[in-house]
Amino acid sequence: NILELVSQWSKYKGWWYATLACAGKTGSNGLIVRTKDFRVMEFVAMPPFNRDGMAEISSIIKDGKLYVACRQNYGIFTLLLSYYDLKKGLWGPLAAIPDGNSRPWFFTRSGRLYLMNTPDKPRKYIDISEVKLDGNQYDRTISVRKLATLEDCGYYYATASYRNQLYMVVTFNTES
Repeated sequence: NILELVSQWSKYKGWWYATLACAGKTGSNGLIVRTKDFRVMEFVAMPPFNRDGMAEISSIIKDGKLYVACRQNYGIFTLLLSYYDLKKGLWGPLAAIPDGNSRPWFFTRSGRLYLMNTPDKPRKYIDISEVKLDGNQYDRTISVRKLATLEDCGYYYATASYRNQLYMVVTFNTES
């Protein structure tokens, strides 16, 4: 088995958080870890709903919640979305959207949360969607509203902010 860090690091109250995928002979639901020094990692939680997850899990922290987007095993074309409330230690509601089995990616811009994912197989498109929490503190749902679709530009992507600009990198596979 191998542990693979597949998300960006997000900081919350002095700790850095990320998600790991466990690759091996059986499926895995991944896990959340945290660190203060990038040498020692502490286990935080596992997404209990992600029984068919076997690959990348993207994560990001917004408003004290660690959002996760869980890619499923090959042939299961659904991406699972939820969040882990870091203060309460509880999982939020679950949402599912179409996915072409590629690595998802979160980013924030101007206080809003966005998700990039490949909604189709054979991975011809990238959707950029806004992710929101709807409802009140007792009855919440996650909504995903597609804002843009990019065609034939790749399916492994990441973003970074620099000097108030958002940059994106995309590859067609792990070699090009």
